[in-house]
Amino acid sequence: VLRRYERARHDENALMLAAMDLFKRAFGSRNPILVVGRNLGLAAAGRLGPVRRAFMRQALGLGADLPTLARA
Repeated sequence: VLRRYERARHDENALMLAAMDLFKRAFGSRNPILVVGRNLGLAAAGRLGPVRRAFMRQALGLGADLPTLARA
């Protein structure tokens, strides 16, 4: 059961790790171009409800088909 869960979550976890790495790099940089790009991206994501909800669902782990035991 745990192996099936691990396989089901692997891609979702890898995507979230990549996104967190991108956030770390974007917020750790003082490059003016990155600062403007990150600020514009965050402002756009905050104003676009469907985009914001998609990010939240992904971050909560609700974006994939989960095994029966992992469903809320």
